[in-house]
Amino acid sequence: MRKNILYGALVVAFCCVFAGFAKADNIHLCATQNAGSPTTDPCNSQNAMPFSGTTAYVYGNPTGLDSLYLAILQPASGDTGTFNSMNNLWTALGETPNQNYPNLSSTISQDFIASGVTATSFNATDISFGLWTMSGQAVAIPVEPVGTFIFAFTETPNGKLGLVSPFSSSLGTTTPTTPPPPVPEPMSLLLFGSGFAVMLAKKGLRKS
Repeated sequence: MRKNILYGALVVAFCCVFAGFAKADNIHLCATQNAGSPTTDPCNSQNAMPFSGTTAYVYGNPTGLDSLYLAILQPASGDTGTFNSMNNLWTALGETPNQNYPNLSSTISQDFIASGVTATSFNATDISFGLWTMSGQAVAIPVEPVGTFIFAFTETPNGKLGLVSPFSSSLGTTTPTTPPPPVPEPMSLLLFGSGFAVMLAKKGLRKS
């Protein structure tokens, strides 16, 4: 009897472990879009991926009911970040899950692999994108410093933590994700040209 109970407990624990991995595998944040099919996951990295763009893509199995978020972890010195050796990431983000993934040491290691930056803590914030309804959904990445670690997660309709992207489909910024500089307006160019012409004319008059 005791052996049967022990065996049952081991089976339950085994299933729980793999259920956790399956949960993570249902959402992926990818640096590129699959050119062949908008719903086929192009992520195939073993670790967090280097990222320098302004758009990423979320793949997986959306229910259409969960809300999509990006966790933005900016590197901070010492333990000054909100996600540090004393503070769980989900506490820093205001979530109440029953897991400690990703933990600080692994996140630091993965961020270094992806971006080359060695962090000791992170300032953690998140961005909401509303309901996640489509695999391959594009998400805008905000302007962030080098070494910012970014991953996706969802909240269920009752506000609980849902899916969390694994390290193999998370991003570490390698250059500031700054959008291209704005093109000068025609009127600005005209004013600049007029001022330059006047300056040259005055210089010519002085010489004569």
